[in-house]
Amino acid sequence: KENTYEKGPVNAVNTPGGFDSFLDLWDTTREFYFDIHFSKRSEVNSTAPFEIHGIAICWENSPVYYVNLPKDLLWSNCKRNDCSSTSVSGDNVKALAPKHQFEIAKQRWNRIGAVMGKRDVRKFTWDLKVQIQVLKNPAISIQRFGSLNLAVKTMALELIDSSYYMLSPVHVQGVIDMCIAAWILWPDEERSSNPNLEKEVKKRLSSEAAAAANRHGRWKNQMRRAAHNGCCRRVAQTRALCSVLWKLLISEELIEALMSIEIPLVNVLADMEVWGIGVDMEGCLRARHVLGRKLRYLEKEAYKLAGMTFSLYTAADTANVLYVHLKLPIPEGYNKGKQHPSTDKHCLDLLRHEHPIIPVIKEHRTLAKLLNCTLGSICSRARLSMRTQKYTLHGHWLQTSTATGRLSMEEPNLQCVENMVDFKMNNIDKDGGDSDADHYSINARDFFVPTQENWLLLTADYSQIELRLMAHFSKDSSLIELLSKPRGDVFTVIAAKWTGKAESAISSQERDHTKRLV
Repeated sequence: KENTYEKGPVNAVNTPGGFDSFLDLWDTTREFYFDIHFSKRSEVNSTAPFEIHGIAICWENSPVYYVNLPKDLLWSNCKRNDCSSTSVSGDNVKALAPKHQFEIAKQRWNRIGAVMGKRDVRKFTWDLKVQIQVLKNPAISIQRFGSLNLAVKTMALELIDSSYYMLSPVHVQGVIDMCIAAWILWPDEERSSNPNLEKEVKKRLSSEAAAAANRHGRWKNQMRRAAHNGCCRRVAQTRALCSVLWKLLISEELIEALMSIEIPLVNVLADMEVWGIGVDMEGCLRARHVLGRKLRYLEKEAYKLAGMTFSLYTAADTANVLYVHLKLPIPEGYNKGKQHPSTDKHCLDLLRHEHPIIPVIKEHRTLAKLLNCTLGSICSRARLSMRTQKYTLHGHWLQTSTATGRLSMEEPNLQCVENMVDFKMNNIDKDGGDSDADHYSINARDFFVPTQENWLLLTADYSQIELRLMAHFSKDSSLIELLSKPRGDVFTVIAAKWTGKAESAISSQERDHTKRLV
């Protein structure tokens, strides 16, 4: 006999007994799989960043159920209650007062939240972070309430952006992200910033198992399948993938690492992305103005030293000035560029004593990167948050993009923001010459501020964590003794031993060089 889930997804309201019977059935499961159907709104800094459309749910040997929101929340079995009805989005809804209908809908949503929040029930999904974000901020367009649309506007309900009703937040508990599970099992495999479930299924499952999962999640009505955005297919694929990966996690003794380290981190990253980080836009713009003036000064200085104008932003122009016009020697090993000899940082360091234009080019590059890449990215991506009325940045944290487990970030990457940059700016006197120079210090990190008035930003860092791990695993007695000293900087101490100098004589450059070598 054909299994029921071989027939493809079913609407939750079509469960015998209706939607409430489906909720009763779902409530009895000890393990289930889910996937949220949502869309991300263009108003990224709205208090309603996501619109939720539905939830696909299944468990072992069950069909894939689709909960259509908000239609299923407003469902009523009119035959059973022998009542007249009005049409809402094509389904029959009990002819109750709109306020009463909304109370029933909220009760059903709260039941969904209670099931999702159970701690003693195992739940599985793919890409947990974004689903946490959606469930914590579930908004529904009032246009989807059908004939209740006008009633919604007259019930004095609080609406977001005049068009969205916020359901109560759902805090999911004990959810296992199969995307993270796959990464823990195969951390060395190259991964994109958006891991693809379809590719993972093809890679880990037999062709028969992959095809079966696709059948279980495929609507016979192709229009309905498109409307539900593939979430039914994804939840069926997640179930099939879990049947293989969970056994591997147990055999490789990786369950503890998954559940005690990686999964709890997902909630933290989800909140970090939604809240973002505040930006002192005025301070950032002031710094950009100062940097612009300094860069223009450096460009004029470079033109004077070179005896010609050229673009300091173009490596080819810089190489032409250094090696052709000024005839500086090409450092050994740096003449194999595709179109011109190298002018990278290491090459310029080797040329630092050859001509006074070299430090000008280096300073220009440092400040240009700070102006155009760091501060430019901050200013262009920061948006005024409707929630906090502060400018905020919302980056994307990547938990599974590195083999070592180190977090990475994109759009923008705030992990490589420069430290303090110091420079002098010559003033112009009345005769047009340079007078005393003003000293400037710009730290891009100072422009990050809390998103709430009563919040603080706390900076913390492990003390030589990599070196301490190396000492632990190597059991090097000298290194362990050195790291056990309560005072002194370990890299300064090592640099002093290597150079034969006193610790007080070690420069910051020597200390940094030692740190890079270690």
